[in-house]
This record gives sequence, structure tokens and C-alpha cells, in this order.
Amino acid sequence: SIILLDDLDHIMGVPLAPEHENSPKAVQSTCLTHVLKEMIKEIIYMHSLVAHIATSLSEQSLHSSIISTQGNHLFQCFQHIQVPTQGQRYEILESIIKNKFDFSLERFCDLDLHQIAKETEGFVARDFTVLIDRAIHSCILSRG
Repeated sequence: SIILLDDLDHIMGVPLAPEHENSPKAVQSTCLTHVLKEMIKEIIYMHSLVAHIATSLSEQSLHSSIISTQGNHLFQCFQHIQVPTQGQRYEILESIIKNKFDFSLERFCDLDLHQIAKETEGFVARDFTVLIDRAIHSCILSRG
């Protein structure tokens, strides 16, 4: 089994500034972190084969007790995944369109994939799939 905690730093992040360390949000983050650690400890003690994976903006944006290297580790390793470059975004767009329609890109002569790739910094493959689906839907509505 896998437990995926997406955007974990949104609920268990570090305070943005020292003056926010005792804010209600910081206290809530500390409490939620404690609860998560206890839940994962229970899973470990039951010898369950459960992997827990979390996403966040960065390792440093997570609550300090989550990334602690002392005592029980919540995460055994951290992996930084870069967002696609402009060239990679172009290749992703091209691949999605080819796979969706199973024909050449020449049929999309008015579609400038280079421009789309340039204007979509920070997008990942899933974002492009949604973007293309919406564009297709919009095109069908405008023609229909």
C-alpha cells in the first residue's frame, strides 16, 4: 500500500517568519505533524508494508520534526524533481497530442507548440493533458 500526502507543506510547513512561530497556523502545523508521526509509528510497529510519499515545494518548507534525521524518520530519503524545461514541455505536448489522436501534428497547423511550451513554465505532463482536453472541448463547442 502507498499513502500519498500531496502538498504536505501546506498543512505541516514551517512558519514564514519568526514572529509567526506561535501563530494559530504554526500551532496547528505542529499538532498535525505530531499526529502524522504517531500514525506512521503505528503503521511501522504493525510491520505493515506501507510506503508513505509526500510532495512539497522543498524539503526546507516542511515542519522541522518531519525532516529530522534523529529518532524515527518519517521519510528515508528526499528526491528533488525538476519541472520540465521548455524543450521538455514541447516534447510532452507533442507526445500527448500524438497519443490522443494517433495522427500527425500537421493536422494542427495553427497550433504553435513552441509558443505554448514557452508560456507554460511550471506545467507538468498532467497539466498539459488537462489543457489539451479543455482546448479540444472548447474547439468542439465553438464549431458545434
